Amino acid sequence: MNLYDEWNKEFPSDTKKSKGKGKPIEYIQKISNILGYPNYKLVESVLVKGVPKFLISDGSNIKIQSSIELEDRTLKPFAPNSYMNKPYSFDSDEQVQEYVAKARSERFDTLYRRVKPIWKRYIDADDFHITMCAADTIFTYFQDRIGLTHYLFFVGPPGSGKSNNLTLFQYLAYRNMTSTGLSYANIYQFLGSGEEGTGTICEDEADNIDEDPEKMKIYKNGYTTGRPTAKTDISYGRNQLKFNNYCWKALSAEKLPDVVKGQGFNQRIIEILCTYGIPQYDISEVVNPAGEQEFQGLLNELLEVRNLLLIYRLLHYSEPLPNIKLNLVNREKQLFKPVIRVFQKTETLKELLPVISKYVRERREKNANTFHAFLYKLIKGLIEKNNSYELASSEIWLQVILDLEGQPIQNKPLSIDTADFGTLSQKYVIQILKEVFGATKPSHHGSSSKLVFDPSKLAKLGKIYDIKLEVEVKESGDDGEDGDGSGKVGLDKHMQIEHKNEAK
Repeated sequence: MNLYDEWNKEFPSDTKKSKGKGKPIEYIQKISNILGYPNYKLVESVLVKGVPKFLISDGSNIKIQSSIELEDRTLKPFAPNSYMNKPYSFDSDEQVQEYVAKARSERFDTLYRRVKPIWKRYIDADDFHITMCAADTIFTYFQDRIGLTHYLFFVGPPGSGKSNNLTLFQYLAYRNMTSTGLSYANIYQFLGSGEEGTGTICEDEADNIDEDPEKMKIYKNGYTTGRPTAKTDISYGRNQLKFNNYCWKALSAEKLPDVVKGQGFNQRIIEILCTYGIPQYDISEVVNPAGEQEFQGLLNELLEVRNLLLIYRLLHYSEPLPNIKLNLVNREKQLFKPVIRVFQKTETLKELLPVISKYVRERREKNANTFHAFLYKLIKGLIEKNNSYELASSEIWLQVILDLEGQPIQNKPLSIDTADFGTLSQKYVIQILKEVFGATKPSHHGSSSKLVFDPSKLAKLGKIYDIKLEVEVKESGDDGEDGDGSGKVGLDKHMQIEHKNEAK
């Protein structure tokens, strides 16, 4: 089955352009800054008293309409059964305006102070976990303005409550679709082919995501705008189809994706470890109150905050979000700068920066303790000792044994058991030195057991492994680029390797 047929089989036709007499009809969830229509700064599809409506913002006021007539097409809001996510719903036109009045008195700080206690009520976790999730909840409503995002990845054993995080995002994040076993067709249909960032995605039970190459491509490219997937449909001529990938995403699993298969994806996630806890309320009971008055009141609170966040987005969507300079670079900057940029010049930032600094320090320390980092320091030491970039394989292997105090393994020659990195073999070490460090065999004959290291490649690796563990994330000065040049690695550990693989 080709992509076109799979799309039409799985999804209702009213989510696409409708062909008929007169102007075509296009059903949308949201659209912004329509060319030639300056009063349509942002249009959001909602339900008002169960009826599909548009909320239309001109930058200061919000009006309600059933459709929008443009010169080339008619825009209509989604029908209730067309949503793949939970629609925003209001009881009446008057209630919409009540939310507008409330949202006018809100700021990022006040919204954060509304959202963070909700997370603490349902998730028993450390301050980084709660702070990051609360900030991300608000960030999702401006993800399309920033055009760059990280993903959250909740990792923990069964019973650790990791799925509860996704349920909370399902109710609070911007147009969130939460599901298990998402196919690439599901994702393409949800994100559409129009504007990017039309919603957010939560995927539960994502343990085998690294075995789905099509979905991994979407997730690896979907952290930034401007990287849609192009497909050629040959069933009705050779039509070029464009599918969006960009949006904020959160996933949960018992383990992270494989370090090789998921290398590019793992560089785009913020890992959040989940452990067993006892929250004040069980979110799964609250979203299914079954007539329990207390639970119904808590559910109403979630829906109220959700609607308030949407109205705040409508009122403030067109306001500038100035650039901010940080003492972070590369992957660290890509991961954290977007959310910091949203909360710049707020009291909330005073909470965000310390917990982000702690996370970066811990992640850098973890990266510094990898086997690749160990090998880099070992090779650097042998080159200085021999005053040569040409080293014997046997000398390298002997140094590995000595430094790691490796124990020989019976019936496995040239293999050792180590306390830090498990079982290692000389063949495995040499393979890493060739594939990761770029080592080659000497050009002259008689030296097949030696390896030659390129000084320029080692210098690049030095920027990855000679890392500064202590870091305090803060705004940098205006004298130059983002970052002060200190600790230029962090989460960018395998950036060169990733770029090499992607170029193949």
